[in-house]
Amino acid sequence: MTREKLLRSGEGLVVTALGLLFLLLSLAIPSNPVPVAGAARWLSEARALPLLLSAAVAVLGGAHTAALWRGRTAPVPPEGAPGWPALLILITVAYLAVTSVVGFPVPTAGYLAGMLLLCGRKENKPLPLLLGLTVLYAVLALWAIPGVLHLRLM
Repeated sequence: MTREKLLRSGEGLVVTALGLLFLLLSLAIPSNPVPVAGAARWLSEARALPLLLSAAVAVLGGAHTAALWRGRTAPVPPEGAPGWPALLILITVAYLAVTSVVGFPVPTAGYLAGMLLLCGRKENKPLPLLLGLTVLYAVLALWAIPGVLHLRLM
């Protein structure tokens, strides 16, 4: 492994390592299935989504590392205002703080709308599409999925 290739594929290696770390942390989440019949039982466990997402991050990191190693792609510096990541982190922290005080449904709907509109408008996506996705995600996250799993949102 040459130093140049290692430096070039460093971004992918970091993403892969984070994915594997999150995968190990996800395995530590206790299994508490909601009483659902059939194959949906595994998906209703508290650790199902973290396991799936962390495995996907690790796989994508590996694919990105391989592409960078072969020289097919190069890391792209982030574009936009320098405070953009800080704004997204601030909004997420505010959402978590408000959720602990007010409850889950209203702050989650506002957070979904805010993040989709902020990030979508930055990518020049049409406003009707973003509003439609906001409604779809809010209905799925706050009504359909909790209804199927018989969860009571507070």
